[in-house]
Amino acid sequence: MDTASTSPSQRRLFFYVAPNASEREQQAAQFIASLLRRDKEAAWTEALGQMAELDSYEGAAICKVLGYNLRPEALPALECDSYHSTLLGPWSLEVIDSACYEELCERIAMRGKLESKHGEEAALQFEQECLAQGQPFVGKDDALVCFSTEGASLSLSTSGKMKPMLLDFEQVAYRQRLLRGGRLKEAVARACMQGLGERVRIFDATAGLGRESMILAHAGAQVFSFERQIPIWVILADALLRAQTSRFFPFTLPHLLPVGTIKDFAAFAAFATAGGAAKAATATAAETAAEAAAEAATEAATSAMPDVIYYDPMFPERESSALVKKEMVFFKKLIGADKDTVEFLEQAVALATKRVVVKRPSSAPQMVSAHVEPSHEVDGGQCRFDCYKPLNSAL
Repeated sequence: MDTASTSPSQRRLFFYVAPNASEREQQAAQFIASLLRRDKEAAWTEALGQMAELDSYEGAAICKVLGYNLRPEALPALECDSYHSTLLGPWSLEVIDSACYEELCERIAMRGKLESKHGEEAALQFEQECLAQGQPFVGKDDALVCFSTEGASLSLSTSGKMKPMLLDFEQVAYRQRLLRGGRLKEAVARACMQGLGERVRIFDATAGLGRESMILAHAGAQVFSFERQIPIWVILADALLRAQTSRFFPFTLPHLLPVGTIKDFAAFAAFATAGGAAKAATATAAETAAEAAAEAATEAATSAMPDVIYYDPMFPERESSALVKKEMVFFKKLIGADKDTVEFLEQAVALATKRVVVKRPSSAPQMVSAHVEPSHEVDGGQCRFDCYKPLNSAL
């Protein structure tokens, strides 16, 4: 692998399947990689069509969490990829072997030691030297995902001595929270669902590690999860695939949509409604199949709009607070602070039909724009949930 030839503007997602990975995890790695290689328009058109069929879904089949059939015999082999028209976007997919994985882990550890002893400048110099020599290295804008028997775990070059982040919904503490929680006990569920009937359709606009998507789904909502950061999307997809085969989650799990945001949903929904989906699909499929896909997409676009959009932007970093949780360190280093929060809020209030809920630190000011301001709030202890009335509210 010639790491030195990678474009500086391109981010690399290293994919490694460990020798001890179960057959299920090997298939999950192939499945997730094949989804990332899908054409963006085709992926969203198919997702829109399937959203109209999910009301009867009870979370039993592995094909439903990610919206595509998982047929092991049809899965393509793992290989390197870099297609800007696909869901990978600015990322390239680099499939590596065990020797390369061990080298990358050693250099991540070395970078962490240099940074802790001599500062960030020394760590960056070490990174540049490795890249200049053509040595495999996880750069500051790259990510490393390892599929092992436990599941998919995420490492960053800046994670230092921290263990890779593994998302597991079966952790005892999390399962206990689900059992203790519910529609009335969880503040996020009260904010999103109170007074809105039994089967509330919620878009979790920034799913992250999926915990609040799971809480809302456990409370009885029909949840569609969005995540635009590919490394986070990958480990969330893997965790949901594992959750579907677990006995601990006898409820309808969140449905993870293709990599993207509610802006993508709105854009492709409008495209489908205008009849453009059929034109795009006929280039790669038979005319009858294209018409059926476009019909399904148009139906979903017009009838499957969310009742509620839940938005949890990355909180601005406060000088007085320490980033204690490991996942927050990963998020800050991988994503940084969200810079389009107001624009995102305005998109949400234009799309939702009943309510928009924004999570904020308890001491942070409310998000406002020229078009919208909150109608009420729900106290969540160290955080609060600001509730907004959509522009075209059905209430």
